[in-house]
Amino acid sequence: MQIVDFRITRFQFPRDRVIGDSQVRADEVHLATIELIGERGETGLGFMQSLFHPLPAEKEIERTFREECWPSLEGQHAEALAHAVRRPRGGNVRRLGLPFEEALQHAVWDLFAKSVRMPLWKLLGAQRREVNAYASGLDFHLGDEEFERLFAQAAAQGFRAFKIKVGHPDFERDLHRLAILKKVIDANALVMVDANEAWTPKEAVRNLTLMQRAGHDIGNIMHTHRHTCKRNQWGPDPQHNCQP
Repeated sequence: MQIVDFRITRFQFPRDRVIGDSQVRADEVHLATIELIGERGETGLGFMQSLFHPLPAEKEIERTFREECWPSLEGQHAEALAHAVRRPRGGNVRRLGLPFEEALQHAVWDLFAKSVRMPLWKLLGAQRREVNAYASGLDFHLGDEEFERLFAQAAAQGFRAFKIKVGHPDFERDLHRLAILKKVIDANALVMVDANEAWTPKEAVRNLTLMQRAGHDIGNIMHTHRHTCKRNQWGPDPQHNCQP
């Protein structure tokens, strides 16, 4: 399906609760939708987000998109763009002025699926209509009552796997959170913890052992690794500049 137009809509509103982990917190939503419009009127929808800072005004987002993205999209077929393989060289290897990249992936593939009148999940080769999912609360900054209420609601909705945010400077607080979770979920539920790089590898091993000794069977532990240099100290990819 040939792409003939686009539409951008900007959104900004307070979240109904704070979200975050051991490293970050966010109280507001800053996002925009990008709709690629096909020749038959169908639209492919994509989302772009700025987690911490407001996006520019809608007119400025549109201006940037028209300048940086639209020349390579106008008149192109979504089916071809979805499978395109490009090898940028030299000064073309750079990020866009705004975070359009993922939104364009979403929108192009959405429009591709609509062009062949298939749900996207089927176009991508999926065989099942349902998959397992876990409840993740982004709950690090919640009070205990909010935390308990959130996961009790998830359990009531039928979730059987849960992931909570850990990595508090006071490890006893992490154990306390696990104890609260244990009260509101099934005894056979899968429990996962996510430290978001708050721990060193040695701390991760020690803390997992302490969790197990406290009676918590942890099925999965995520994002434990902390570099010896500060995050983003050397730019977008600190792995290239510091040792674990």
